[in-house]
Amino acid sequence: MNSTAQTDIPLIRVETIRLVLNCAKNFFPAPLITKAIELLPSNLERPYLESIPEYAFIHFMQTLYQESDPHTFFDYIVDCTAQLSFMWPIPIDSKRNTLVSILNDVTEQFETRSSQSEIQLDLEGYQNQVKIHISTANDYENRYQGSAFWLEMKSLFFLIQYVRRLLGKDWLPLSVGLQHVDIERLDGELKLAKQGVFVDRESTYIVLSEEEAYQELNVKPYHYSLPEYDVLTTYHEQLSSALMPYIGERKLDLDSAAEILNTSRRTIQRKLNNEHTTFRKVIEQLQMQFAIRVLEDGRFSISDIASHLGYANSSKFIRAFKRITGLPPMQYAQLNGLSPRPAMNTSKASN
Repeated sequence: MNSTAQTDIPLIRVETIRLVLNCAKNFFPAPLITKAIELLPSNLERPYLESIPEYAFIHFMQTLYQESDPHTFFDYIVDCTAQLSFMWPIPIDSKRNTLVSILNDVTEQFETRSSQSEIQLDLEGYQNQVKIHISTANDYENRYQGSAFWLEMKSLFFLIQYVRRLLGKDWLPLSVGLQHVDIERLDGELKLAKQGVFVDRESTYIVLSEEEAYQELNVKPYHYSLPEYDVLTTYHEQLSSALMPYIGERKLDLDSAAEILNTSRRTIQRKLNNEHTTFRKVIEQLQMQFAIRVLEDGRFSISDIASHLGYANSSKFIRAFKRITGLPPMQYAQLNGLSPRPAMNTSKASN
């Protein structure tokens, strides 16, 4: 939720998805969650996963929002954002530690590949007040129509929950400004501000007093370790990162990839063609990366892996593996001290 990444394929950290999914289990019935996770990878616990496509997350949240009552959904948002706020550290330095200095530091440090929320501090303020703005990428509404309402509430409560960690668990802003939320659609029991909630604003924001913004805080530093992102400068790198979680779980063709990414197959083909590669090459490369991980696990045979990845026979898989890695899989395994097992049920290979 810092400076919004400008990417062709927005991504969400897998740590975020794990948290919102686990939180949802406390609020929604299993059949609804099963419907909502349609576009999510089935196994989010694989240690090498970094991100999933942002649209899979949007689809998950939008389904919960559309098919549950507002009171339950907002309770979920409040609880979920309270937990998500702990993914932001509390950096403390030798300077005077205030809410403004901490927010400035943390928004600069937090990495994102998402098109979602960007936080900006308006330090000019008005009548001894400080305004904190939350905005999304310029193309967000066109990219994800219908999600602006709940996203705005999620972003708003994330910020409020983080500030509560610094100023106290019962803290509320003086006032709140909303872009997309019709006040009549809000849960009547939802307390957002001390003084007022203003709609049809140009940005989402919270207002607090200068005293709250600049008072010296007696808080302990808090560190939350998140893996650093690799810089993804090309479209095929972004596509590979987005589709990696689905390799070994489902067959990926252009149509299914386009659905997961909320784009068209023609767009995928055109952007890959601009980089002199093809969708088939990207998927084959990902499959070989998956195969190497399974070989290193040592529990599965070559024929198991070939079948699991959808190859008609082991020979085709072996040729593809050698073309990508330079070695046939058995030689790769031997050089790495691995002993693939005899053929067995491959349903566990995606674990």
